[in-house]
Amino acid sequence: MLCKARERSPRFLSGGVREKSLLGAVCDSGRMKAHAVAVKLRRGEEARRKLKEAGLLSEELLLKNDGTELLLPLTAEPEEERLKEILRGIRYRLLVADFQQRPKRPKSYRDLLHLPDDLMELLPTSYDIVGEIIILKLPEELYPHRQEIGEALLKIHKGVRTVALDRGVKGEYRVRDLEVIAGNENLETTHVENQIKIMVDVSKVYFSPRLSAERARVSSQVREGEVVLDMFSGAGPFAITIARNSPARKVYAVDVNPAAYEYLERNIHINHVEDRVEAFLGDALDIVPTIDDKIDRIVMNHPTSAMDFLPLSFEKVFPGGVIHLYLLLESSEVPKMAREIGEKAKEIGRRIKIISLREVKGYSPTSSIFCFDLEVD
Repeated sequence: MLCKARERSPRFLSGGVREKSLLGAVCDSGRMKAHAVAVKLRRGEEARRKLKEAGLLSEELLLKNDGTELLLPLTAEPEEERLKEILRGIRYRLLVADFQQRPKRPKSYRDLLHLPDDLMELLPTSYDIVGEIIILKLPEELYPHRQEIGEALLKIHKGVRTVALDRGVKGEYRVRDLEVIAGNENLETTHVENQIKIMVDVSKVYFSPRLSAERARVSSQVREGEVVLDMFSGAGPFAITIARNSPARKVYAVDVNPAAYEYLERNIHINHVEDRVEAFLGDALDIVPTIDDKIDRIVMNHPTSAMDFLPLSFEKVFPGGVIHLYLLLESSEVPKMAREIGEKAKEIGRRIKIISLREVKGYSPTSSIFCFDLEVD
C-alpha cells in the first residue's frame, strides 16, 4: 500500500534522532494516521462537542467506533495541559490511530461531470426546482449527455426524485414539453412557497417557482376587504397566496385548461381557502363578464396573450383599482407598450397611471417578463 506523507514540521527524539513517522500520511486506501483521543462510548458525544468547540477535532477524518471506545481524530498533537482542561471530567487516553478520510461532497453537479471543456462551458448555471422535480433547459450540444447531467443533479439535490429536460412550451394550453432524463417518471409534485402548498403536474400545467417573490409582492399590496380576480390562474399560486396571506374578502380564479382547473380545486382544499377562493373553468372572455362582484384588483399573468384581454380588465376593474399586467417584451419595446396600454384604456373611457414597472425575470438573451402595475380610474 502506497502512502504519500503530508508536509509537516519534523520532530526529534532525545539525542537528536529524527522521528520516523507516517503521521498525516494519506494512503491509497484513503486512510490516514492521526493523533486521537479515545473515550468511553457513553461520553463520546460530549467529548466530540468539546473538542469541536476548541477547534481540535479534525473535520477531514471520520470518527472511529471500536465497540467500547470512540476514537476522535485531532487536527494536531495537542498540548497535554490544554487537553486536560478541555476534557475536564472525562477519562480519556491519547494515541495515534488510522482513520478513514471523510468523503468530500461536491459543491455543484458540475463537479461530478467529466465532459470536454467546450461542453462544460455550456452547462446551465440555474434551473427550476418545483417540489421534488428539477426542470432545466440544455443547449442541443448537450443533449447526448442529458442522462449523465440528470444523474449528477440527482446526486447533488437529495430532496429531488426527478430531473426533466424542458424543450419549450407546446399545445393549446402552452405547457412545458418535458422529457424525464433521470429519476422517477412521475411529474406530479407538491411545491411549497409563501406558506402555501401547490400540487401540480408540471407536464400538464405551467408553473414557475421563479415567480414566488412576485406572488408575495402582489399579495402584500392587497388591502382589507378587496375582491381580487386572477384571470389566468393555472394551479392557483397567485390566487391561493393572496387568499392565505392577505386581507382580501374574495378571490376569483379562472383558467381554460381543465387540468389546471382540477389542480386549482385540489389546492383550494389543501390550503383551506374554500371560503375565500372561487374557481371557474373556461375562457376568461366568457367567464369574467358573468362575475357579479366589484373587482378591486386583477392579476393578468399570461405574458404572451394578456394584451388581448386588457380591454375586458379595464371594463371590469372598479375605479381606483389595480391591474398587474405581465408581458413578454424586449427592453426596447417597453416604452411603446406603455403608450399602447394607455391608448387601450382611453378607447373605453378609462384613464390609467403606471404606478410600477418591473422586470420580473429573464426569458431569453434578449427578452424578459415585465410587470406593469396599473391604477385605473
